[in-house]
Amino acid sequence: MDRSLLSKILIQMRKHLEDGKEIGDMKVGALLALGHQLEAIFYYLGHENL
Repeated sequence: MDRSLLSKILIQMRKHLEDGKEIGDMKVGALLALGHQLEAIFYYLGHENL
């Protein structure tokens, strides 16, 4: 996971949301920055909802 990149993307996403702008492409970038951590998040979410 690239924490620096993810942090920058999340800051930019927040600013865009506050300004009422779209964040679609940034969501994809955030997922790519998460890398393999994304699989762990989905695993955790899947087991939390059981």
